[in-house]
Amino acid sequence: MLPLPVRTMVMTPIVIFSSGAIGALVGYIAGGSRAMAVAAVVFAAAGTGAWLLFVRSSITAAEQAAAEAEEHGYEEGLADAVFGLVTSYQHAVFPLSGPGGVLPQERIARRSFAYSMAAAEQLPEPVRRAAADALAVLGVGEDEKVAAEAVKQLAFAIHVHRKGL
Repeated sequence: MLPLPVRTMVMTPIVIFSSGAIGALVGYIAGGSRAMAVAAVVFAAAGTGAWLLFVRSSITAAEQAAAEAEEHGYEEGLADAVFGLVTSYQHAVFPLSGPGGVLPQERIARRSFAYSMAAAEQLPEPVRRAAADALAVLGVGEDEKVAAEAVKQLAFAIHVHRKGL
């Protein structure tokens, strides 16, 4: 089924031209010229047909735009989820409460979630590479500043992908 805006775009001229045809028929019934009524009906039908030919290209363009928006929206959502999981893993590796602030099991769980999401095929390649780099630095777990810079690079890769730069 077509989206509501597209259906509205298709139905509006049909209703307008049909109203013209009904008006012509009412005029004929009320005593108007038969030729006038026939011409009004023919022109209403021709106008509707011409409008539908014009609208068909608009419908195709709207469907293509909707499919493209859905694809990009999914990629952006996936990239945002990867960023959230990588930062969650970052905070497990370098907890604010100190070295013993996170249990090893929690760190392993966050790491596995981040790795599994970063390996998704639908993730854009530059974002996937930046996520892999950030996860590799976090896996070493030695330098918090280097890890923070790697996570910043991931955020920048997501931003660049989103803006299409």
